[in-house]
This record gives sequence, C-alpha cells and structure tokens, in this order.
Amino acid sequence: MSRLHQAVACGDIEKVKECLAQSDDINEMSSTISSRGRKKPKLGEMTPLHLAAYYGHTQIAELLVQRGAKLNLQDSKGKTAMELAIFHHNLGLAKLLKQHGAIDKNNAFDNALASRKVAEEVYFATRFNKPDVIREIYAEGLLTKEIGENALIRAARYNSLSISEVLVVECGMSVNALQLGWIEDDHKTLKTPLGVAAEYGHTDTVEFLLAHGAEVDKMTHINPTESEDGTDTESSPTQLPELNGRNIPLIRDLARSKGCTPLFLALQHEESPRSSYPLEKIVYPHIIHYQRKPVNTRLIEVLLTHRANFKKINDAGFICLALSGFAEELEILLRHGLDPNLVVNGIKFIDICLKYSNRHHMAVPFVAHGADISSIDEQGQSYLHKSCNLELSKALVGRGVVIELTDNCGRTAIEGAATGIAEFLARSGASIERLDSSHSYVFSSPLLIQMLLKKNLVNFTVHDAQGFTLLGRLVTGKYFETMKVIMNSGVSFDINQVAYVREKTVLHLAFEKCVLDFLDPHPTHDNLYTQMIDLLISHGAKPLKDREGKTPLMGWVGHLNDGTFNPELVRKFCSFEANYYGVSPEVYERELMILDKTGFYPKIKQDSDESSYSYEDDNFASFFALNKNRGSTPTKTPLDIFWEKIEHAKVSQIKNEGPTI
Repeated sequence: MSRLHQAVACGDIEKVKECLAQSDDINEMSSTISSRGRKKPKLGEMTPLHLAAYYGHTQIAELLVQRGAKLNLQDSKGKTAMELAIFHHNLGLAKLLKQHGAIDKNNAFDNALASRKVAEEVYFATRFNKPDVIREIYAEGLLTKEIGENALIRAARYNSLSISEVLVVECGMSVNALQLGWIEDDHKTLKTPLGVAAEYGHTDTVEFLLAHGAEVDKMTHINPTESEDGTDTESSPTQLPELNGRNIPLIRDLARSKGCTPLFLALQHEESPRSSYPLEKIVYPHIIHYQRKPVNTRLIEVLLTHRANFKKINDAGFICLALSGFAEELEILLRHGLDPNLVVNGIKFIDICLKYSNRHHMAVPFVAHGADISSIDEQGQSYLHKSCNLELSKALVGRGVVIELTDNCGRTAIEGAATGIAEFLARSGASIERLDSSHSYVFSSPLLIQMLLKKNLVNFTVHDAQGFTLLGRLVTGKYFETMKVIMNSGVSFDINQVAYVREKTVLHLAFEKCVLDFLDPHPTHDNLYTQMIDLLISHGAKPLKDREGKTPLMGWVGHLNDGTFNPELVRKFCSFEANYYGVSPEVYERELMILDKTGFYPKIKQDSDESSYSYEDDNFASFFALNKNRGSTPTKTPLDIFWEKIEHAKVSQIKNEGPTI
C-alpha cells in the first residue's frame, strides 16, 4: 500500500496533500486494509478515490478530483468510485462525483440510487442520524409519503431530533401519521411518532412533535384485535382475567391491544430492547440487549401539561401501572387530578397494589392524597394489617388508622409485622404485650427486645418449633446487638440453660457457628462470633458438656490443626475450659489436639469376614446403633478416652503429682 493510499484510508487530508505535493501517482491501484489498524479482508485493487468513496471521506474525494483523479476507473471487482459510495450509503459523496461527471454502469445516478432501495437508504440515514442523506433523497424526488412517515416513526424511536426536523419542517411529513410499524414479538403495530417517542422516553422529540401539532391522545395500537385503521377500540369492553402472576403478561397485552395513548406508553416500564452502545458509536445495529426504562418524570409532566387525558387509559392499563413498581409516576397523575379512590375492573387501585408485597409502596401516594383507608376485608384486616412497607404504614398511621384494631383472629397490626414496621408501631403507641419474642421480627430488633424486657415479657426458657430458645436464635442468627441489649439489661436468666437439642448451650452454638464464620470467604467477614463468645463468657457462660459429652470448644474439632484458627485464640479458649475442668491448659490443649486428629465417634465398618470392626468416620448415631445391634457394650471412643485422661490429670493435679499422664 502506498503512502497516499494509507493517508486516504485514515482520513488524514493533510497527509494526502503532502503526498500529492510529492507527485505520488493519484490513480495508482493498490490493495488495502481498513483504517485505525483493524484488519479486514483484502478489498482488492483500488485507487485512492475508490478508498475515499469506500470510507466516506468527502473532502479528500473532492481534493483528489480537483487534482485530476479519474472518476470512472474500476477496481479489481469492477466497481467505480461512485458505485462504492452509493453501496456504502455515502450519498453526498456520490452526488459530488456525479456533479464532476462520474457515471455508474447504468449511467444514471437515480437508477443507482433506486437499485439500493430508497427505503433502505432512508432507514440507514435515520438510524445513524444523517439528515443530509434525507435531504439528498428528498431533493431527488424519491422520498414518498409512506417512506417519509415511516422514517419519522424511526426517528422518534432513535431520538434523531435533526432527522425529525428535516422530515417535518423541510419535507412536510405529518406528525400524526399512523404507520404500520415494524414487527415485534409477532405483534402487528400501528404507531404514531408521538407514541413511539413517549414509549422510549425521548422527551426532546416529544416536545418537538407536540410543538408541531401532534395529537397528544392519539392511540397507538399493538396487535389490534378489531381494527387496523387507527380507530379507537377501547369502547368495546373486554373481561379481564383473574389478577395473578400467571395472567400479568396477558393483561399487559390486552392493555396495549385496546389502544395506548402516548401518556400510557410513557408510564410503561416493561423490559424493552435497547442498543448496546450510544447512538453515535453504534457499529452493529443488530446487537441489542434488554433493560428496564427508568422513570422519566419530565416526559410525563410534558404530556400532562399538554392536557394528555389519563382517563383514556383502560382498566388493563391501570393494572399494568399498579404492577410497574414506580410510585413517582402515580404521584404525578394524582397531582394532576387522578382519583385516589380509583376503581379498576371492580377492584380499588390501592387493593391491587396491596395484592403483591413488593408493590405496597405503590399505594403510598394514594393514601397521601386522601384515599379511603377504612376498608376491612373478609378476614377483618385493615390496610395496616396488610402493609409490608414502612412508608405505607407511616402514611396510614398519619391518616389516623386505628393501630389497635384486631382482625377475626384477634391479632393487631403489630403482631406479624416486619421488624421496621413493628418498631414504628411500637413507638407510635401499639401494645406490645402480645408480641411473641421467639419470632425473628422481634428478636432481630434491639428496640423491641428492650421494650419487652422492661415489661418482663421475654421468655428465655421456651423452645420454638426448631428446638431453639430465644438466646439460641440470637446466637445462630448473628443478632449481636440484640444479644448485647439482653446481656446489659440486668434481667435475670440462666445463660447456661439448654438452648438447643442434645443439651447444647448458647456457648456450644456460638463455637459451632464460629467455624462457619472463619471459613466464610466473604471479604467483609468480621469474625463476629468470636465477639459473641467473649460476650457470653463475660456474662457467666460455662463450658458445659452436651448430651454427647462435647464441650463448646469441641465444636472446632477438625479445624484445630489445619490453620483455620489463630493458635493464640485456640490457646485462650483451651485455658478457659481447662480452668473449668481443673487441669492445666497445656494438658487440655495437647489432648484436644489428639482428639482433633482422631475424631469423636468413628463409624463402625464391618470387615468382610464379619468378625472384626474398624472405625472410620465421625458418626455418633451409627456407632452406638451398630454396637447396640451387636448386643455388646460400646467400644470406647476417642472422646471417652479424652475424658478419662482429663479426669486422670485432674486427680493427679489434686494429689500434687503433676499433670503427667
């Protein structure tokens, strides 16, 4: 490739001038690769003018023509420069070549343009925001009404404001044209430019279209069921299916098929295909991904300012709004006069929101704007009973809802409420006498526990369905703050009572959970259980044996020798247990390390001759069950041997014989 070819391919006009000044051959044929160093297949033998036409470098092409470049030379594939310009959508450059006398094979620019299909050229110009191409096609008289109006819809889709201005102001296309749009999900679409711009959230295009006479309530029909000419089909009522998760897509389709105003489309937030790159950087327009549209409050305000009629939204459409998850848009509609007691398909709008726990926040603006909140359902529950959203609960209490109202089961709103809501209701004066301290929403709240402790309403001895006491739940759930509140409250309770099955105390549970805490690979891991162990020990927790004879520290057996725990930490807790059992820390630690290697209760495996047994795995139940079936006294386990040695060491120490075993 010559220097001139390289300069043209890179679009460096100064370098081109330098090469021409040095008398480089302006019509030399040379193979090339693409600019910016990205390799492409060989394009064949080309002149510099062919390259300029290929890459769309209009100024360089004009310079080459002025310096005597031959216009009608063919490359190795038989293409002229003008044909390449047309083929690659560089119509401005093609017209420049034509003005200087270039001809294509048919010797007619119009025929060449027509052969590339005008609709395709218009689509390309609209998609990549090239208003000059639209002007060229319009000047040639090839822009028909149908192509132009469809292009206006495309311009609205891609927010090509300059294209919209050319089509409306210069080409006279109607802003209210209802065009048969592209096919999406096998749905036939009848679209208006305003509807498309509103659907994709392009506020600037919406303002432009409204300023040029677009009808703010003109319907867009998606898969129209009765008419395809744009007539209003919402007058024919359709029975909506039952409101449940399975029928939501069907309800959405019904809402759209009955006709969508631009306002409704602006309010919709379903997943829509969006280009993967900003418009000016798109290289492959077929690459798309799906993302949810954000709330565009400015767009909604613009439509309502132009008196968009939200009453034209059908029942299915309002259900879609209730399920959209964006309360900001409903707040705007309510400010512009939407009835807060709106009834949709025989159901109050606020009840639709409360049907789904993750949509309760959608009811907040309706309550704030005066919706009737006195409704009681067949279970005797008020909106406060149903609320799973703190802001909704605050709004209801602020409106004066009865906090102590009981349902048919005699339950008030605070019973069964989420933690944050229960705390709010308690601060607002709700009675806490009937709160069950064994429920997670209570024991996860230091505030509620503190209030219950003051009234002596906490039961530390009762076990829940899983066998945990309150303290056991606090330890296993990592509720450190609540545990500190209880420990520092001064309330009397037995910290060494059984907290779980197999006679495990809270200290057993804390040590067992501590293993998971240390093995957790999460970067924010904070060893919270070691702090909880220290808290329990400081308030009198003892290293008692559980039903199997294990102490709390034995919950670490299996990990004492593998580096999971800091040796100093192990030594600290060994000393704690050794002091309780009356032996030296050195002896206790040594025997515990031996136990760590052997395991507690080896599983009995019957050998092939059925006359002998070997021990392999840690399985207490299997060990004793098989021994029982054999009708013999269970063999001593490593744990039995451990306690025998500890007892022997204790006796030896008492007799001042030293800790020798």
